[in-house]
Amino acid sequence: MLPHSSSPASRPRRPRARTLLAGLALAAAGLALSACGPQQAGAAAIVGGERISTESVRADLDEIAVLAEESGQQLTDEQRGQLSGEVLRQRILYVIGDTTAEQAGLEFSQGELDAQLESMGGAEQLAAQGVLPAHQDSVVRFELLVQRLGEQASEQELAAVVEQLRPQAEAQLLPQLQQMYGDQQELIDAEINRQLEGQARQQVALQAVQTAAQEISVDVNPRYGTFDPATLSINPEWNAVSAPEESGQPTVPGMGGVIPPDGG
Repeated sequence: MLPHSSSPASRPRRPRARTLLAGLALAAAGLALSACGPQQAGAAAIVGGERISTESVRADLDEIAVLAEESGQQLTDEQRGQLSGEVLRQRILYVIGDTTAEQAGLEFSQGELDAQLESMGGAEQLAAQGVLPAHQDSVVRFELLVQRLGEQASEQELAAVVEQLRPQAEAQLLPQLQQMYGDQQELIDAEINRQLEGQARQQVALQAVQTAAQEISVDVNPRYGTFDPATLSINPEWNAVSAPEESGQPTVPGMGGVIPPDGG
C-alpha cells in the first residue's frame, strides 16, 4: 500500500488488502436479528445515501460458506451471524473509500487499477488471500486510494506522525537491526527512518478515510450493530451481561478485505 523497504529486517505489518482482516468481536446469542432496518426496507446500511442491501451481505455469506465447505469447514448459523458484521463493514469501507477519493480529487484510470492489481499479486493471489471475486475491484481501488493519499502527505504531517511512532518502532526493530548491522548506527537509523516514513504515510492516509467516515452519514441496520467512524468498525449490539469473556471472528476462507476492525 505504501513504499516498501528493501531491507530483510522485519517491519510492522501494513494493512494491505492481502493480509488485512483481523477478528471482529462476536455478537452474542441475544443479537436482535429481527430488528428493523435503517431508512430503507431491506437495507443492511445506508452510507451517504448509498444503499447496501441485506441481500448483498447474505450473498457474500453464502459464498463464504461455499469456500469454507470446500476447505473442509462447515459454517454454522451462529458463525454466519458472527461474520455478517465484518462482511457489511467491508462494503461500508468501499463506499467511504470512494467518498474519500472524491473529496481528495483523486480519480484512477483502468490502467492504474490494473497495475495496482498486478502489484498485489493478481486476482488469483487476492482470491488465495480470502478476497471474494465480487470484492476484488473495490479492494484494489481502496488500496490505490490509500497509497495515493500517503504520497500526498506533507512533510509536516509525516514528521509529526513519525515522532509519534518512533518509540514503539525502535523498540520493535532495534534488536534485529543491531544483530544485522552491529554498531553501524547510521545504517540502523536509516532503516528505521525508512520504515517509519512508510508507516506514517499509511497512517495519514487512514486518518483521511476516518475523517471522511465521520463526515458522512452511516446508518446501519441494528441487527448488525453500530458503525464507529473513529475505528472504522462495527460494534455488535449484544447484552454485555451475557457476552462471552473471549470472542473472535471465525477463521474461514473468503474473509479478506481492507483495514482490520480496530482501524489499524
